[in-house]
Amino acid sequence: MTELLDLEQEIGETHVFITRSGATKQSFHYDTDNVNGISIIHVITKRFIWVRDKRGEHLLHLSAGDVLLMHGNCCHAGAANKYQNKTYALYVSVGFSPQNTFPCGEVITREISV
Repeated sequence: MTELLDLEQEIGETHVFITRSGATKQSFHYDTDNVNGISIIHVITKRFIWVRDKRGEHLLHLSAGDVLLMHGNCCHAGAANKYQNKTYALYVSVGFSPQNTFPCGEVITREISV
């Protein structure tokens, strides 16, 4: 894990993600084209995130307290919130400033570990 997280990189701002009840699924996107960039999501309440690789789409079930580390160029989308309560998560970027997101192409060349 320490090889993945290059602590020499700049830690970005912390953001709070709030997904309201009834929110629809996000479009698939990635956070940066910086190959060394890392997106960190610390889940405060139950949350679901879709990730896409060359094998297809995978729904990750995240519980309160889980921490998800992704390459910044990992294709992903926040899942729809079908529950009555809002969901919360903390987001931190490492090695890039999260100014924009970028739509994923249809071709994903690598596999992820789920």
